[in-house]
Amino acid sequence: MLVATLVVRAVRWRVLLFSVPRLKVWHLFGSLNAGYLMNNVLPFQVGELGRVYLLSELASISTTRSLSTVVVERLVDIMVLLLLLLLLAPFVPVPAGARAPAMLLGLAAVAA
Repeated sequence: MLVATLVVRAVRWRVLLFSVPRLKVWHLFGSLNAGYLMNNVLPFQVGELGRVYLLSELASISTTRSLSTVVVERLVDIMVLLLLLLLLAPFVPVPAGARAPAMLLGLAAVAA
């Protein structure tokens, strides 16, 4: 399941880089795995920068383009989490003071 998840993430990254011709999913998969390895070993999510660098070296893509797709990927991940928070907040017992901010964040994610 882990490998399948990583392959899906590599394909998702390929979709974000749709304008780059002849980009191989295998390069994306390798860069993604190396980035996750660096994230586990190094502090401050340095692996994200590592996978940007690796992809720019392997596939001759500009660092800016590669970094922008990583930023978009992380923003989409955050929006999905906020949307799940919005959908699950009515069904999970949440303290009254946290319910309104959770709904507000979820609605902001839907609006974005």
